[in-house]
Amino acid sequence: MRKIEVTIGLDGAVKMDAQGFTGKTCEEATDQLMILLGGEGESKKKPEYFQPPTTTAVGVKKVF
Repeated sequence: MRKIEVTIGLDGAVKMDAQGFTGKTCEEATDQLMILLGGEGESKKKPEYFQPPTTTAVGVKKVF
């Protein structure tokens, strides 16, 4: 399950922890959110970042 934990400190510092993402999908999910929250800072890449992104299969079901 993918989720993003956002912590805003008393000093206004924004920290994000993207969980359940692989590859660059975590950056794609957090970049716009960080801009909207006005946060700046460094990015620490977890080991999951270096894994290929997971894909979600979409199924089609025929109903007769």
